[in-house]
Amino acid sequence: MPEAPEPAKMVWALPHDVLRGPRGTLYVGGAVDAELLLVERDDIVIGARHFTAYPDGFGFVLHIWLSEPEYDLFELTDTLAHNPRRRGKQDRKHVYMGVELPDGTAVRGSYDGMHIDEPRLELYHHWVLDEHYQGELVARVAAPESGSVTLVLDWAARGIVEARASIDAGLLYNAARHARPLFAVADRP
Repeated sequence: MPEAPEPAKMVWALPHDVLRGPRGTLYVGGAVDAELLLVERDDIVIGARHFTAYPDGFGFVLHIWLSEPEYDLFELTDTLAHNPRRRGKQDRKHVYMGVELPDGTAVRGSYDGMHIDEPRLELYHHWVLDEHYQGELVARVAAPESGSVTLVLDWAARGIVEARASIDAGLLYNAARHARPLFAVADRP
């Protein structure tokens, strides 16, 4: 496989641009120029932006904009990273996010009873300001070389069932090849 070309410069935009990777190494991720729109209605718009790829995963920022403020939006989005219900069972009230890979692998937020090594979504930082939610999510699974990576969002209380948007997996795979370690870290067991 040919060596990935060196990036012209590193652009630091978001906290998830740096991620702890295999054996504790800190990586600056490779940027992907992509924006996905999952929902666009008069009362709600949901999109994903700022994709960044690493050797063992990829991150993105999920945005939810509401036409009217939702007083408990912060609590409603807690399930993006962890669903305390057994085997990840969903309720109608909360927002649920998943990532589907070309081979059929489904990556979701962790849930009670999940094995620690399973592919999962992690929430690094999120905030809510009246009618706007922003959350930085990282899928802890290496991007495939080809096919489509699909984001899937459910929020039954808002009438959203399996809203989908896809990104070319090759974009993520190639960007991961541009990820660079920040520091030399001794191998850890």
